[in-house]
Amino acid sequence: TPPWRAVCWLLSTALSVTSCVQGQTNSICALKGSSVNLSCSHQHPTSSINWYSVHRGGFKIDTSADGKYSMSADSNLTLTVNNLAENDANIYCCREPADKSDCGQRGISLITYSCAVKGYEHLRAPQVSVGES
Repeated sequence: TPPWRAVCWLLSTALSVTSCVQGQTNSICALKGSSVNLSCSHQHPTSSINWYSVHRGGFKIDTSADGKYSMSADSNLTLTVNNLAENDANIYCCREPADKSDCGQRGISLITYSCAVKGYEHLRAPQVSVGES
């Protein structure tokens, strides 16, 4: 197991406030309130490519709005999601505006839950309550 997974697991266990970004072959863990970068995996990136999200009706993500989203100006077209929160759980994809294919088939799934050791991602963090017994 890579050492970063153990660190992520320890942070998520202690804080129970992480978000995970999963692609087909990788996952990135980040604490809520932090930022995460999503890389565009389009074969021929051009300036006309935009980022879309499934749960927002497949609509283009407005990167000029409130600073929640920003897209790099370089050829990588990386989308940065700032101030991560639970409602950022979504499927994101980059594509040409004319491309009407389903983001869900090739997108990056941003899932809000505590990160775990590889193979146990499906397990949720335990619920902890503090009070009189």
